[in-house]
Amino acid sequence: MRLQEIYSNCKRTLNGWSNLLFSLDDDDVYTLQNSESVVQGMTALSSIPFFEASCKSIIQTMMLVEENGKDGKYDVVTKYRLEDGYNALYLRVDTLVGFFETVGYQSERVGIDIKLPPDITLEGLSRCAKDLHTVFTTCPILKTNDGRIEFREVDVGSIWLGFAVVGGVTAILGALAALVDMVVRIRSHAITTKQQEEILRSMKLGNDVLQNYIETNNTIVKEMLEKASENLAKEYNILDPEEQVRLKFCLELLYDWQKKGMEIYPSIPAPEEIKAVFPPMDIQALPTETMKLLLESAKKKEE
Repeated sequence: MRLQEIYSNCKRTLNGWSNLLFSLDDDDVYTLQNSESVVQGMTALSSIPFFEASCKSIIQTMMLVEENGKDGKYDVVTKYRLEDGYNALYLRVDTLVGFFETVGYQSERVGIDIKLPPDITLEGLSRCAKDLHTVFTTCPILKTNDGRIEFREVDVGSIWLGFAVVGGVTAILGALAALVDMVVRIRSHAITTKQQEEILRSMKLGNDVLQNYIETNNTIVKEMLEKASENLAKEYNILDPEEQVRLKFCLELLYDWQKKGMEIYPSIPAPEEIKAVFPPMDIQALPTETMKLLLESAKKKEE
């Protein structure tokens, strides 16, 4: 999980924090008046591993009260147990936010976050940075009169590169989302064909059959990249043949890196309408075994 995600989640939770509101009944039992908002806050915060156990403990205490037929009514001991855990959690969240802000981490950067492939080497990082620079500065559909993509920070939780979009936010991020979406679709086809290739290998068919299958699929991927670049050129009115070549080249660069496990997302503070057009994490993130298959395929192709 990115530091930016943790900070933004904690800050948002603090801003909407609901204090426990108990009412005292005549028979010396307490009723929690705002259990729904409390559960919502705990559910959102539990996505952060550091707070997960505390959030689950608070929710479980509330659920036990409901499940024991007490209809949301707390005796004094259970009430104070819940309050102690809840207030202690608030202090932890507040302390973490305070630490972030003390060291100057208050990222409101509107742009993109790029998760680098796992186990990337220093040489790989150098190539990746060079290729990203090429895409950001030469891809014709990312060019605007007043906008540009600037490198701003490195985040942790794996290795993330943070970029800000200065000027032309909607146009640039929308175009980048279109590129990423095209690449993810083509990569999805490559994953399927690679899995089928492994099935053919297990059947121990002749090498000529397997080689023909591989060559056919490689041709299909090339044609898909060609068609994708043509569609993007048409959509963004790229008429200059040289610019069309640059567009295809940039698409191929992104495809090669996403096969290796790169993921590209809008930054946390980006507008919701921009976030909606980027492929979500469950589509972009590759399982370890799938990534291994794609990398092995790429190495064999290079050999």
